[in-house]
Amino acid sequence: MNVEAAVGWSSLPEWLTVHAPVIDTGTGRRGEVQPWPYYSERPPASAWLRPEGGGKEWMAPIDGLRPARDHPAT
Repeated sequence: MNVEAAVGWSSLPEWLTVHAPVIDTGTGRRGEVQPWPYYSERPPASAWLRPEGGGKEWMAPIDGLRPARDHPAT
C-alpha cells in the first residue's frame, strides 16, 4: 500500500514511510517500516517493523517511533 496516498492518513508523521529506518523507543530496537498489511481509512496506531537486513517482524506503537537517520544500528 502507498501510505502517502491512503485516505485519512495525513496525520502520520511525514518521515514514517514504508522502508524508513526507525527506532522503537519502547524496546530500543532499530527497524525498517513494513507495508501495512490491511487497508483502513483510519490511520493505524501501530506499525509493522522488521530488523534491517531481515529477521522477525514486530509491531510497535507509532507514537513510540522515532526516525533513525542518525542513530547507530543496534
